[in-house]
Amino acid sequence: MRTFLLFLGVLLFSSSVLSAEPSHVNSTEQNQQITSLIGQLIQLHREQAKLEEQVKSNTNDIQALADKNKDVLKNEIATLSREISFTEKTVEIRIANIEKSSDYINKLYGVGSIIITLMIFGFGFIGYQRAKTDAKSAAETAMKEWIKKNENAVLSTIDEHTRAQEALLRDHTDSLLQELRDTVQNAQKDGEKLAGFVRKVQENKGATIEEKQFIPQEADKAAGSVHQEDKGPHAPSVKKARDLFNQGVSLGQQGKSDQAIQIYNQLITEFQDSDDPILQELVAKAMGNKGFRLGKKGELSDAIQTYDRLITRFKNSDSPVILQWIATAMLNKAINIGQQGQSDEEIQAYDQLIDKFKDSTTPAIQELVAKAMVNKGVRLGQQDKSDEAIHNYDQLIDMFEGSDSPAVLKQVAMAMLNKGVRLGQQGHADSAIQNYDLLIARFKDRDELELQEQVAKAMLNKGVKFGQQNAQDEAIQIYDQLIAQFNDHSELVFQELVIKAMLNKGVRLGKQGKQEEEIKIYDQLIARHKDSDEPVLLNQVAMAMVNKGISLRQHGQPEEAIKIYDQLIATFQDSEVPTIQERVVSAMFYKGFALGKQGQTDQAVQTYDRLITTFQSSDDPAIQAIVAKARKEHKTLTTSKE
Repeated sequence: MRTFLLFLGVLLFSSSVLSAEPSHVNSTEQNQQITSLIGQLIQLHREQAKLEEQVKSNTNDIQALADKNKDVLKNEIATLSREISFTEKTVEIRIANIEKSSDYINKLYGVGSIIITLMIFGFGFIGYQRAKTDAKSAAETAMKEWIKKNENAVLSTIDEHTRAQEALLRDHTDSLLQELRDTVQNAQKDGEKLAGFVRKVQENKGATIEEKQFIPQEADKAAGSVHQEDKGPHAPSVKKARDLFNQGVSLGQQGKSDQAIQIYNQLITEFQDSDDPILQELVAKAMGNKGFRLGKKGELSDAIQTYDRLITRFKNSDSPVILQWIATAMLNKAINIGQQGQSDEEIQAYDQLIDKFKDSTTPAIQELVAKAMVNKGVRLGQQDKSDEAIHNYDQLIDMFEGSDSPAVLKQVAMAMLNKGVRLGQQGHADSAIQNYDLLIARFKDRDELELQEQVAKAMLNKGVKFGQQNAQDEAIQIYDQLIAQFNDHSELVFQELVIKAMLNKGVRLGKQGKQEEEIKIYDQLIARHKDSDEPVLLNQVAMAMVNKGISLRQHGQPEEAIKIYDQLIATFQDSEVPTIQERVVSAMFYKGFALGKQGQTDQAVQTYDRLITTFQSSDDPAIQAIVAKARKEHKTLTTSKE
């Protein structure tokens, strides 16, 4: 560029010289102008060179700055990328930890709510005490100074001031207590909402083994009094009355209550005014049996009126037979009153019987008094009056424990059994077990089956109490004793108690983690009673199958569990016994649950569909609860598929 400018300048100079006229070649003015122009040209050239150097320098500086900024940006981008990656990982870890903790938090929510509530109460109480102390201290300090100047006024107002302060503090405490109660109620409600369907094995609870005998009594066929039979002027009437009575008994036993009542009415109408002792006994029995038949028909008011007429008609009799039937009528009347839902009036009727005959030495009447006391205790227990029930049982035991009558001793044993149940429900498990031990020791060597039955029931209840205390070994030991002692009895009541002990033993073995032994006892139970015709035994078979399936699934054998559920369903699906139907529904639900856990969603949905369709119209609350749970699981599975 500079060469080009220099060339241009020389060219201009040359052209000016060559084109000048000869007359001006030596002119000084022209030379000066040329010299000036050349100087300016050289100056321009220098300035141009400086500009070019500056441009070049600035260009290099800009490039270097750009390169530097580019490197800085790259480093910043890399740093941000690493920070973003670390943040994402941190968030993922925290989310995972939150998800892991959510279940634990839910479980602890109810306990935490209660703990927080207790803390609130504690802080509130401490605050109350501290506020009270501080208030009194401050008041005393201020008052000492003020009293010196206003002693008389202080004496007249100090009581009023103190009462006002205490009232304020009480109001504050009441407010805190109300807040505590509200918090507890909310915690309880939240706990109820969080409580779900508990999947657990089924065990026979001891509370179900409480003796109840709310069944009115009826007289059997009459043989009459030997010394009066077929002798004397009343012999024909006695024979006719006895024949009518026996005919009424036969008709009643055939289920022909209306015809039986007609016969009893005929006997009563014809012979009620007789003064013959045998005829009077037969009339009393006929009136008692008529009341019994009316009660069987559900005509409770008429039955009660009949018993009242019997009691009024013979209240002054001293005949042991008639007195026994007065006591029977009073017992039956009380039972009928209870069947009408009038528990308080029922208890009053039992008390009337007890008061009238408590001093009787006749074993048959003593038995009726003892029955009334047992029934009274049961009703008191059902009214949540456990202390009164226990006191009542203790009175019965004290009155009759020395009796020689097996029938009376049966009532003593029943009272001891029921006392144990009440103690257990009060939370006195150790006392309940001690009570059962007393019963077992008292009657274990008796031969009467009715007493041995109470011993077996006490053993079963004792085992349940041990189980509730997590004393698994002791529970299993008592179940083994029961099974060994009563295993060979053919009577249904003993078979039922033995099979319940076997089932409960299996549950306890499962609690100990002994799955093989648990399954083995269930299999023994099932094999022994699967062909029984007795619903109470078949119900235990079905329960054992449900428990076996649950145990198999919990120990990683879902396919085997599903097989046992299918076997139960196929065996009992046509049963009309409500308790067995409940086992079928349970098996269907657990089958669907196991299929869902294995990822077999379609089969699980089909199982729930079948359960819902089959049992949605059931009136049984337990079955409806399982149906509702099945609907929920069904919805969850179908939603996840979509």
